[in-house]
Amino acid sequence: MKKTLLIDFDNVIHKAGEGYKTGDIYDGPVKGAVFTLNKLISAGYDPKIFTAREQSEWPKIRTWLRDNGFPKLVITNKKTPALAYIDNRAIRFISWSDIASYFL
Repeated sequence: MKKTLLIDFDNVIHKAGEGYKTGDIYDGPVKGAVFTLNKLISAGYDPKIFTAREQSEWPKIRTWLRDNGFPKLVITNKKTPALAYIDNRAIRFISWSDIASYFL
């Protein structure tokens, strides 16, 4: 398998310190995002942005990435096969009893 990483945009790449708000991309990058993504690419990984944002918002994401010194990245809303999914809201699955401890 290709070493693809699907990485969420808001609160993982874009700081979004005040939440999603109106959908604007108003904040700077999360500390270390540009540096680490470049290192991952150099190490042979293929990071892609995986976002729930509407496709009509993707040009704003591309512009923001370029203006903040990010490498050119593919943007998708499709959960394709990947080595890992990096998301600030994710919960790592270990077992259903572990999941129950989060929610019940």
